[in-house]
Amino acid sequence: MTSFSQLRPRRCGPLAGLLAALTLLCISANVAPAEEEASMRTEDVVRMLVRGLPAEEIIAAIRTRPALFDVSPDMQEELRLAGVSDEVIQAMADRMVELNPEPVAAEDSGAEAQETVVTEPALRVWLDPQREEDKPSILRVKGVVDFRLRQAWQLDAAAEETPFEDLALYLVCRAATHVPDHWRSKSPMGRDFISMPRHRMLLFLTATEGNLEASEDGTLELELPPSLEIDLLPGESHDLSLGIALQATGRYMRWTDDTWDELLLDPDGSEIRAEIIGGREGQITELEVRFNRNPAPATAE
Repeated sequence: MTSFSQLRPRRCGPLAGLLAALTLLCISANVAPAEEEASMRTEDVVRMLVRGLPAEEIIAAIRTRPALFDVSPDMQEELRLAGVSDEVIQAMADRMVELNPEPVAAEDSGAEAQETVVTEPALRVWLDPQREEDKPSILRVKGVVDFRLRQAWQLDAAAEETPFEDLALYLVCRAATHVPDHWRSKSPMGRDFISMPRHRMLLFLTATEGNLEASEDGTLELELPPSLEIDLLPGESHDLSLGIALQATGRYMRWTDDTWDELLLDPDGSEIRAEIIGGREGQITELEVRFNRNPAPATAE
């Protein structure tokens, strides 16, 4: 790997230096500027750690690349739980001070002020069209973290054979313009460093928040509402993911989902359908979420 010292220009005489300067001027006049390097984010640091890169190499990247890190106290604790060293976390914090970004509070307050103009749900997601009338649709999951899940979720060996702690239905928007800064600290799934992309959490419905409870045999039960009503800015495009998450060792991890990209919401509101297949007999392997892109039914009275 080429070191930074190898990239330093060699000393040259005045004439050579002048020729080099003129050459550079000609090149810059005819060549389009290169695209800016993407900002390094909190999840990139965790991915580098998972790949086994040494702390020195991670810190070197932090100090030299454009960056937008979440260094809030809550996120620093999450990073430590993920195995990130204090030295790396401090380098992230120092980098943010060096770059001197605009105050996050001002950005957030502006976003909140913009959202307050929405007075009615702009999106309705109809669930489970096969449900029987006047009969609740209940999602059931029973199981433990097996070796396959432990490997997929990159949990330590102690997590194996741990029972699932909770079951959740979530809806997120992944459109870059809608994802808030420090999104991990604002999402219940922010601790899923493995499979959850950057997102804004729109809805998070769990089995342990009054939507039924675990049965005597440990089966988690989640009662699904007929539809989900979401306040979104109409007239904009959204990249949606609807999915199921399972909680293990205190973290919600993505199990299955489906995506609908570039969904343009009608100014008067939009309705779409989704189906949750399986999950009625407690077998997580049969659980699947699927958007139905056929026209949505008329709103039920």
